Amino acid sequence: MSRYPNPERFWTRVERTTGCWLWRGYIAPTGYGRYHNRKAKGSHAHRVAWEMAHGPIPDGLFVCHHCDNPICVKTEPDETWPDGHLFLGTARDNVIDMHAKGRAAPNPRYRHVTTTREQRDEIRRRHDQGEMVKVIADDLGLGRRNTGCIANRRTWRVELEISADQVVPLDSRPAATAAAGDVDMDLPF
Repeated sequence: MSRYPNPERFWTRVERTTGCWLWRGYIAPTGYGRYHNRKAKGSHAHRVAWEMAHGPIPDGLFVCHHCDNPICVKTEPDETWPDGHLFLGTARDNVIDMHAKGRAAPNPRYRHVTTTREQRDEIRRRHDQGEMVKVIADDLGLGRRNTGCIANRRTWRVELEISADQVVPLDSRPAATAAAGDVDMDLPF
């Protein structure tokens, strides 16, 4: 028996527009649609749509959005996305896609993740000259713990920087978006 025995119930909650197919059922605080039934309690709507159209999702893979619309459940191809709005990818693929499209906004709770090279160099220079980590961190508006780790050369993370020479087009993406969304590089985490 299928994990989704009543696909009609699912599709009645979808508004089919010319672009994205929008989930009109429950939307979680994360912004993603949620579908509830007895066999798939609390599944993401876009994952349910993928499974109904293509079968089970292999372990370790995510259902990602070409269109960057978390309530989109469109699995059929169109002019913009010949493979459909949804695609399978690893967590790394999803992060690269997010950064390449400029959707990775810095989170003020995790300031250490957005430390720049210039800040790293300044922290280390000032610390090497004897300045206290507390003073350096407060001056730069950074967390003291992370500033200490950078100063003592235990860690350092930088914003993901993507340059034009790192962009690699993929055949599965439309030519218009390949330059903006596909990157082959080592991530700093």
